[in-house]
Amino acid sequence: METLEGEVYSHDNWEEENAKFRDLQKQKNAFTYDYLSLMKAMEFNKAEAPSILDIGAGRGGFLLMAKASGFDNVTGLDINPVNKPQLEKFDIPLIVGHVDSPELDTYDVINAQHVLEHVADPRSFLLRVKKLLKPNGVAHIVVPNEGGIVAKQKSFLSKLGVKKKPFKHLTPWHHFFFFDKKSFPFVLEDSGFEILYMGTRNNIKSKGLLYEFVHKIFDALKWNTHLEVVVRPVRK
Repeated sequence: METLEGEVYSHDNWEEENAKFRDLQKQKNAFTYDYLSLMKAMEFNKAEAPSILDIGAGRGGFLLMAKASGFDNVTGLDINPVNKPQLEKFDIPLIVGHVDSPELDTYDVINAQHVLEHVADPRSFLLRVKKLLKPNGVAHIVVPNEGGIVAKQKSFLSKLGVKKKPFKHLTPWHHFFFFDKKSFPFVLEDSGFEILYMGTRNNIKSKGLLYEFVHKIFDALKWNTHLEVVVRPVRK
């Protein structure tokens, strides 16, 4: 696990990703995505001045959005230190390590976008997230939706042999688990979470009214590209 993560999320990998991120439209999409994530998490936050942890912080887009929105108590967690100097310029501390790091505290809001599919043991990861939440704390979690219409289309074309890079969308070299509208809530509830919200979403909010209308239908059917939840520990 450690070796594989080191290979997948190496410095060279971040250089490649940062090169892609220089595209202005991709930057806009990424920040829009992070802003919508922040707003969804805050719908269920009860704390007046919440402490926020972003697991798999990466470039820190979610935390930068939180800072810009007036939330100052933010912390990032990532296994790769490459973005640490940049985040510290914005007074955003980055803890380098895993969810069992002794440097972690407890938090009102925990964000984990596109992390769960990368861990070797999702249930152990979720149990640890639960311990990191304060009373009344919530976690916002996003994973790829393998039951979504785009994933189904790509898998169908791959099986037919007409997709240029068959099954590339599954990224089998670093996605250990795959979730759909049935398996995702199952693993969350099995880990002791209550689901406060569950929906589906895409990378960006809008490409016009028709696009929004179609994807509202897709959301009702849980067909959009990503599954999104807000959860809290089950109250005994």
